[in-house]
Amino acid sequence: MALNKICDQRNIERLLGNTILKIDVDNREAIFKNNANGNLLKVHYDFLHIVPPQSPPQVIKESPLAD
Repeated sequence: MALNKICDQRNIERLLGNTILKIDVDNREAIFKNNANGNLLKVHYDFLHIVPPQSPPQVIKESPLAD
């Protein structure tokens, strides 16, 4: 994927599969919960971009179109 290549070239860390719990703006830290195991992760950041969970509509999920 093109975006992954750019992130790799620019040394941009991606934290996929996590839920943001708290942002400490003064200390530039974010607390995430790992969706797979429930562990908490504290991350220092320079720039933070959060994308909400995305999923197809239920009718698509249950159709033969979904894999």
